Amino acid sequence: MTQYEFVFGFFSMLVALMFGRVVNTFSQLDRKSADVDHAGWLFAMTLGLVLAYWNYWTEDQELSGFLEYIAVLIPGAFVVYVISLLTPSGKVENWGDHFRSVRQRFFIAYSLVWISDMAFDWLTDQDFLFNIVPISIGLIGAIWNNNIVHRVLLAILIGLMVLAVIGQLS
Repeated sequence: MTQYEFVFGFFSMLVALMFGRVVNTFSQLDRKSADVDHAGWLFAMTLGLVLAYWNYWTEDQELSGFLEYIAVLIPGAFVVYVISLLTPSGKVENWGDHFRSVRQRFFIAYSLVWISDMAFDWLTDQDFLFNIVPISIGLIGAIWNNNIVHRVLLAILIGLMVLAVIGQLS
């Protein structure tokens, strides 16, 4: 087993666990307790999991040392934390109240996913400038406690993800 296969297997398990949490949370949403902001960000994070998995699947690059190995695992740990914030294990009465209670931690952790991914890209001589956009989305979301700002950020993020999907299709 190569280093890449090991890391990809680990990442596959993380994605599977996070999908389980997401599906469980979607099954708990109902008309009374559902919230547009929470559901939108949960959808975006789910689409992000799909895109991240596809990105890892298509890379197949060897890690040259322990530092790169750690750098590739850290974004995955932050992704687990981000998804966990949106998908608590207990019963939630109002998803909007829940999202607002974890909003700042969610956006900061979301920025940390991309900051740590940027570090990995830098260590492996990959282009990392794209990461500035999602980092900015996370920081703006953490600073401004405004539903309209969060919805605009969500629209920008989903737009970027749709462009990424279209890019993969062509």
